[in-house]
Amino acid sequence: MTTLYDMSDDPPRWAWSPGSAKITVDFRNLPNEPRNPAAESATLGALMLSPQCASRLMPILQADHFTSRPHQDTFKAIEAVHAAGKPVDPLLVNDQLRRQGRICWGELKASVFLHACLEATYLPGHGVSYAALVIECAAQRRVLQAGIRIAQAAARRTGDLPDLMKFVATEIRDAADCVSSLGSIDVAVRAPVRLGTLLEDFRRQPEAIAQSIDVSE
Repeated sequence: MTTLYDMSDDPPRWAWSPGSAKITVDFRNLPNEPRNPAAESATLGALMLSPQCASRLMPILQADHFTSRPHQDTFKAIEAVHAAGKPVDPLLVNDQLRRQGRICWGELKASVFLHACLEATYLPGHGVSYAALVIECAAQRRVLQAGIRIAQAAARRTGDLPDLMKFVATEIRDAADCVSSLGSIDVAVRAPVRLGTLLEDFRRQPEAIAQSIDVSE
């Protein structure tokens, strides 16, 4: 039997029964995983070209919103420069990457990658809209991961049903929190989406079901 998720870090009740094979699937490389590399590059470029964009987006964006190592490392460098109170300038970001030991990724030089990000940013003033696309894909990936974890936990048929439902509730709650971050961005092309309130009842349903199960029956 092939697993879709390595749950070795989860509580023992979710461990495979004896004799089962365990194959890890990297969540960073799921089939048909929602991602938008062009929007990721444009977002990084906007952060380096627009101080206003950087001040608005840095409190919201996270490294795991980006999918490739160059994108993630570059964002971390931008984050470090911004946290130091320095302008998020391409030259300073490149220097920060060097300090982090990121001169290149394989044959891709950091300076070349930064230049590509700047070229991908058609209008720095649209950085918020670019970032909205990045976060939307990140939220979709988190929902996909939650579905895989829940399916695997149910397929194993180990542990008590209330424990399973609590696990489901936790996954749904974490996924909902990720999706709710979309509401933090005031996108010019659409009204702000406040998903936290909309998903609150849905997030609580598995917990309510778990509490209603009488294990003594």
